[in-house]
Amino acid sequence: MTSPTPSPMRIVRKCSELARCGRSNGIRLRLSVFATLLRQLWKERWNWQTREITKMKPLFALLLIPTLAHAGPFFQLEAGIGAAKTSDMGDGIWYQAGVPHSVGLTTPAYLAGATGELVARDSWSLRYHADYVYIGRLAASCLCVDDTQYNPHTHRASVAPFAYFNGQGHVQGVALTLQPTYTWRGVEMGVEAGYWAYWQTWHDTVTNAGQTGNLDHKTGLQFAPVVGASITYDNVSVSYRYYKERPSWRPVPGIATGTHMITLVKRF
Repeated sequence: MTSPTPSPMRIVRKCSELARCGRSNGIRLRLSVFATLLRQLWKERWNWQTREITKMKPLFALLLIPTLAHAGPFFQLEAGIGAAKTSDMGDGIWYQAGVPHSVGLTTPAYLAGATGELVARDSWSLRYHADYVYIGRLAASCLCVDDTQYNPHTHRASVAPFAYFNGQGHVQGVALTLQPTYTWRGVEMGVEAGYWAYWQTWHDTVTNAGQTGNLDHKTGLQFAPVVGASITYDNVSVSYRYYKERPSWRPVPGIATGTHMITLVKRF
């Protein structure tokens, strides 16, 4: 016996019902919209493993977005641009402060994602953020000596520098945070905390005595905490976040160990 053919129009009707409900019962919708849609999918007996339904997944996603948008403050798109200052691994790793060097760890930063109120009571609310974050371009270079010929505590080299290191990379990931907020005279103030899944890229080219080699940090998925605070008025925010990056040797480390980021964010 084959499964019934999915009916996108039924989901469209369900989206319309949810939108009407959202205008009158916003909080109830915020807490039940996903469960309601899942129940509707079960009624339609969608088999997500079949080829036909796999083709329908993009349609369902497109239908879900306007549903959430009609839900009012539960779903808003947000995008931001700003600046980031990243902390490095310290003197002696990817540069040596006691020899000619340059470090560029103040970079542009961008985010794009979604936000919304999960719960709202009077002047208080609990908001979520789900954002893609890009930090880069990070860079460091130096005319260096061997590690055994350099003291990172006194920042002195025992011989003249002879090897040129030139590295660059970036960090990107997806941050998920919760943000309690308080609104006073239209100004929303909040603090947030959560985690992000991120990938750090670092590539260094080494030139020594006419020979060139490469040192690459093997990019891999990592998780680390995020904290921040923001002030919002009329859907425009000034946001500060600190993104932790954990040192890892794969087989060499990346340069980033933590990033302070300030962005101007617009909600749509």
